[in-house]
Amino acid sequence: MTRKNIHLRDETIESLSLSDAMASGSLSARITYVTSAYESMVQAHTPGFTENEWMAILDANNGTWFDGPHASMVWANIEDSVGLADKWSCDIHRLSARIQSLPTASQLSVLEVIYRFWSIASDVSSHDALRQSGAVIEGVAE
Repeated sequence: MTRKNIHLRDETIESLSLSDAMASGSLSARITYVTSAYESMVQAHTPGFTENEWMAILDANNGTWFDGPHASMVWANIEDSVGLADKWSCDIHRLSARIQSLPTASQLSVLEVIYRFWSIASDVSSHDALRQSGAVIEGVAE
C-alpha cells in the first residue's frame, strides 16, 4: 500500500461524511469506497460518441478545468469553438445539444474522460489516449 498526503476542502470532508470517518480512523476506507463508487459510475454512464465526436469534445475542452457543479458546461465550449465542425467532420451543434441533454452522471463521465485523456495525451497517440481514457467509441468493435 502506498501512503499519500492529500489536502481536502472542508466542504469535501463534509459532503463525503469524512469527519466521522476521521474520528473512527477509517478515512482511507471511506475515500477508497467513494473513489471506487465513482469509477463504477464513470464506467456505467460514459456515453458513446464517434471517434471524431470525442476528438471534438476533447479539442474544445483542452486546458479547461471544471469542478463538479460546472461539469454541465462542457457543451458550451464545444458550441463556442470555431472550426471544430470542419476539423473533426461532425455536427457541433448536435453534439453540444446531445451533451447538454445528458444526465448528470453521464456529463461527469464525459468530464472524467476529458481529464484522463489530457493527462496522458502527450505520452501516447491520440488514438491510444482516447481508448485508455475510458471513452466509449461508437462504431468500433472492442
